[in-house]
Amino acid sequence: MAQAEDFARTARLLTFAGALPFALGAFALAIGWQTPAVILALKVYAATILSFLGGIRWALALHQTEPASATRDLALSVVPALAGWLAFFAPEPVSFAVLAVMFAAMGAWDSLTGAAAGFPDWFVRLRIQVTVAVTALMLTAFLLVA
Repeated sequence: MAQAEDFARTARLLTFAGALPFALGAFALAIGWQTPAVILALKVYAATILSFLGGIRWALALHQTEPASATRDLALSVVPALAGWLAFFAPEPVSFAVLAVMFAAMGAWDSLTGAAAGFPDWFVRLRIQVTVAVTALMLTAFLLVA
């Protein structure tokens, strides 16, 4: 049991560490560093993390035993990466709006279907927490560059 708790603690720590670039990017924009480099870095990181979230769903789809739902989930798992890629090329502030919507959608998908997908309860709670934070930071970026 202690091993599982250690794993969950490590996952939480890494997840929130992974959210730091979102916070740093939004903070930089808020203090007036609305430079192309900061905007680019935030968009690239967001698109990368969306791809990562889609990859989680890709892996889950590979382990499903029902072919129809596995095929559906496999197809849906590429949507975050494609949306992130499109958002990368979209002008600001539209790019940040698309990214916010996609993070919210992925968080909703994970929280609403996480238990059925086999996610542990702590992971579902973590996904909700980090989704709220990252979506709020993407909306902040949207407002700051609008």
